[in-house]
Amino acid sequence: VTAIEAAIPEAAGTITFTDAQLPFPAEAQHASLRQVIGDPPETPLHEGVGDTIARFRELIAAGALTP
Repeated sequence: VTAIEAAIPEAAGTITFTDAQLPFPAEAQHASLRQVIGDPPETPLHEGVGDTIARFRELIAAGALTP
């Protein structure tokens, strides 16, 4: 929520969430995957959130999504 509000200040105070543990392992072994594909790129959270918001805005502007 903090990253979204930093990218879209006008959204501050309008986003809610439930703090619930998702049914995924907290840790995973990636050594065998890295052997096949190499090291994947790492994107900082704020950058990924900003990129995602920009993409959704593009899709809305193009009429591919309806808000």
